[in-house]
Amino acid sequence: MKKLIFITAIALLILACNGSSNKQVDSKEGIVKSKTAKAISAEIEQNPTNPELYYRRANVYFDEQYLDRALADVDEALVLAENNPLYLFLKARILYAMNRTMDAAKIYEQIIAIKPDFEDARFKLAELYLVVKEHKKSVDLLNVVLAGNKANTNALFLKGMNLKEMGDTAGAVQSFQKAYEIDATFYDAAMQLGILYAALGNKIALDYYVAAARINPKSPEPPYNAGVYLQQKGENKKAIFMYKQALKANDRFYLANYNAGVIAARSGKYKEGIDQFNQVIRIEPGYTDAYYMRAVCFEALKNYEDAMLNYEHVLELNPEHKMAKASLKSLSGK
Repeated sequence: MKKLIFITAIALLILACNGSSNKQVDSKEGIVKSKTAKAISAEIEQNPTNPELYYRRANVYFDEQYLDRALADVDEALVLAENNPLYLFLKARILYAMNRTMDAAKIYEQIIAIKPDFEDARFKLAELYLVVKEHKKSVDLLNVVLAGNKANTNALFLKGMNLKEMGDTAGAVQSFQKAYEIDATFYDAAMQLGILYAALGNKIALDYYVAAARINPKSPEPPYNAGVYLQQKGENKKAIFMYKQALKANDRFYLANYNAGVIAARSGKYKEGIDQFNQVIRIEPGYTDAYYMRAVCFEALKNYEDAMLNYEHVLELNPEHKMAKASLKSLSGK
């Protein structure tokens, strides 16, 4: 799970005072700025009509996620150098980061009108259209990119993602396959091929998961996905092996523990299942299904008290969990 970590202003002040950060508090402007931005600010004071300086500082602010200041600086640069494609490109990226998606799209379109060969702008607009599910527009833009460079693996991959979401599985496979043939280290292309072939029930999916694991051995996703495919096919021993591989790559990848626990429970190995669900809960205490499956295992072992406690906790986390409600009602009569 990806989590956002919010750092308090107090923590930043402590870091600055300890000299362990490149950021400092600017008392005049009331924000945290890097030394790089301060240096460019000094240059701007000496040369306030140089658009390149505002553009450089905007890039620094953008990298450090001071988006309002980045936008103000790039706008100033555009006042001094109207319709500069590079400045407009940065502005579009800032607007997109601010969730002003359609404003960003208009800027990308403006760039393409000014400089039709600005492929990065065309590609970014295609990415944006994928996000907002304007798939045909995205594919049309990518086809222009690919007309100029058939070996553009990023464009091929993005086209594949569009086709996948449009339900064109064959077209998506073709695009991902082309990208992977051009670049055999393209992890995401290998993974997408694995996912699509797995959905089709084609065991070639395993080959692509193996390839993805070879490309990025630190990622738990390829062996985990392979395990899911094997589990769905009823090949539980092989699935368990894959889940162990996923946990070797990342011992906190609790979905592998959960699936291994489900296999154990369905095989009548309830204590082993409980051990796996305990591990899930240690890593992710809010994972409702782990409590439910742990309750099922306790109930099967006739440990009704612990089973009830777990069913009750499931309902605390999710009051609408129908299976937990039914199981608790049934268990209450025992």
